[in-house]
Amino acid sequence: NLSQEFGPKVTGRLTGFARRLQHSMDEKFRGDTPVGILSFLRSFKEAADHNRISEGAAARLIPYFLTGIAKEGYRTHFKEIPVGAAIYPHMVQYLLATYARDDELSKAYHAVTSAKQATGEYEQSFARRLQSAAMIAGSVVDKANLKTIFVEGLQPHLQSDVRLHVKPAMTFEEVKHV
Repeated sequence: NLSQEFGPKVTGRLTGFARRLQHSMDEKFRGDTPVGILSFLRSFKEAADHNRISEGAAARLIPYFLTGIAKEGYRTHFKEIPVGAAIYPHMVQYLLATYARDDELSKAYHAVTSAKQATGEYEQSFARRLQSAAMIAGSVVDKANLKTIFVEGLQPHLQSDVRLHVKPAMTFEEVKHV
């Protein structure tokens, strides 16, 4: 509880920061999809930067954006945070070391790079499924490769048609609408 740690002025500022972050972020991190930590941390950092929240304030707010096993593990590891401690990089490092393990990253990379359009699946549905898997995987697969993975994952009869219309400068968003 923020009010137990700080005085009313600091608690008010942190509560305001937390509300602004909530509006900027998609969801909290639960820990049940470990590699999802990558997209969570990217989203958290983007929201904090957008809202001009300092690392010190961000360090105090991270626990409020964790739930489930992620929150429990975090509480166990960081029992106390000394006021003024430069702890934000340590928190990020802990979360990455705990959830973004090599085997999890490999599985996430494989899930994206080996994605194939299912029989009867519309191209737009496949694009959404691929984009969702890539989002969970964070920056394991870059956006430039995503359009190639999409085209190669299409049913063979669609691949040739799409390849005829795809230009090198096109983005994934443009390619999925070809």
